[in-house]
Amino acid sequence: MAAKSSSDSLNGVCLSENEPTVLLTGFGLFRDYGHNSSNEVVKALAKTGIPGTRLVTKEVPVEYDTVSSVVPRLWEEFKPDLVVHCGMDATTRNLVVESQAHNSSYCAADNKGAVPKQGLCCGVSPQNERLSTCFDLVALTEKLKTAGCPVPVETSNDAGRYLCEFIYFTSLRISPWTVFIHVPPIDEPYSVQQLACTVSTIILQLLEQKKSVAKSTVSDAKVEKSQSQEKQAIAAWSNESSCSS
Repeated sequence: MAAKSSSDSLNGVCLSENEPTVLLTGFGLFRDYGHNSSNEVVKALAKTGIPGTRLVTKEVPVEYDTVSSVVPRLWEEFKPDLVVHCGMDATTRNLVVESQAHNSSYCAADNKGAVPKQGLCCGVSPQNERLSTCFDLVALTEKLKTAGCPVPVETSNDAGRYLCEFIYFTSLRISPWTVFIHVPPIDEPYSVQQLACTVSTIILQLLEQKKSVAKSTVSDAKVEKSQSQEKQAIAAWSNESSCSS
């Protein structure tokens, strides 16, 4: 299924009314890197789509203030069932699914030379707040071992305290139905096609996990609570600017 283009540098949408909406983001260029593998994977999936999903893709600049303003708007506009943020990690050779994100200690400057006020992602949240995805990542990796993925998948609890962890915390504050994936550089050793194929499988497995979890009465209550939290968090983000030069 081909993605429809828009005026954004990357904002593909594979449309289907009855399929779950997946928001998939990658980062643009940063520092001295000639490419950002996360965005290459997102662009590849924007072209092919992911079976059984309404896929929305977006390139996000490596800028704290842009993340703080754009991500809540994407949640509000598309109302995704699942959000998957991707970012490049030049030190890894496999795909790495991150489990959590922190509110504090964002001290490294972004592409505009800016850092968040007081090093915080969200000024109205507790400084030491740590948020986790609600997905069972152990179960996810066990499933992926038998799924025939071309790229190994690991888990981590340290997303790096830069834009990767910053965008993860931003979305987790809106909804726990969020995951962050660190992507290795292209051809070191996996091709963009191999990486995209594995990310697609991860997304499908996450959707299956959410579907099975939501069947229980207890989980339904959690879903309702999550939806309420989404609305409150989006409203809070819209009133806050967290970045300064």
